[in-house]
Amino acid sequence: PLRDGKATNWEGGVRVPGIFRWPGQIPAGVVQDQIASVIDLYPTFARLTGGGLPKDRVTDGEDIWPLLTGDVNAKRKTPFYYDLKAIREGDWKLRGAALYDLKNDIHEDNDVSAMNPAKRKDLADKLKAFNDELNKNSRPAGTLTTPILAAGCTDSSAPNYNATAKIDDGSCGLR
Repeated sequence: PLRDGKATNWEGGVRVPGIFRWPGQIPAGVVQDQIASVIDLYPTFARLTGGGLPKDRVTDGEDIWPLLTGDVNAKRKTPFYYDLKAIREGDWKLRGAALYDLKNDIHEDNDVSAMNPAKRKDLADKLKAFNDELNKNSRPAGTLTTPILAAGCTDSSAPNYNATAKIDDGSCGLR
């Protein structure tokens, strides 16, 4: 019943099951229909380990531990963004200029923005604010300044930092 497939921001491209197991912590048989993503694992694991999130930067995702433990009242606190071109909040999804009510139209066939102009504007404003915040807080890509060598190798003059260390024959040479 879901529209399209992988590598799209239609529901058929983003919905996949998440299976979690932790005996004594996550009850067996819990089924949730709330949206979550891999970006939510970092804040969840930070909470579980007591490490906390960095205060000097914006982090994505939210703690989904209540969702994993079967809290029936667990709801996503922030909207979910699809590749900066779509946004989902609860059962509402704005994709481009089209608004979908996923509770009543899981296949995303019917644009209901004409009947819900306030919801469409609300989601469009949130998507724009998110994109603006992302651009404001983006950091440059990291770079590797030290060669990656096999364990025990000390040759720091490796010519190619992106190469794979050859370790199966004991050589420290890079291939």
